[in-house]
Amino acid sequence: MVEIPAHWHQAIARLIAVVVPALIVTMLLLRGRDAHERRRVLASAAVIGALCAALSVVVYTRRGAGTGIQTAWGWPRVVYSLWQAFEDGERSHGLRWRGLLENAVFYGALAAAFVAVITRPRGVGAPRGP
Repeated sequence: MVEIPAHWHQAIARLIAVVVPALIVTMLLLRGRDAHERRRVLASAAVIGALCAALSVVVYTRRGAGTGIQTAWGWPRVVYSLWQAFEDGERSHGLRWRGLLENAVFYGALAAAFVAVITRPRGVGAPRGP
């Protein structure tokens, strides 16, 4: 049996609850379109996802742990973190590339569904579905 580490549970739940359904909706909406339009929608979704992941650092949380303060920037995953100890003033900080990538996938999937919805064909000559 495969054991999944506890710190991966939230990421897996978010993947199942948000990313997979958003990508299914996107693929269903893009099914009848030509390859150029599909590429345009997916490329714009990738750019929007990367921008939103980078901009997610405006959301931050701060908590005291008794021996210092932990501050984390980014949502839904931490993109940058800072630990400041009370006793010796030690600081530990850094960019979390995996968090940035997970946020880009999260926001990119939502952006793909959104862009596919707003660019769907409308009007007299538009296809009516399967």
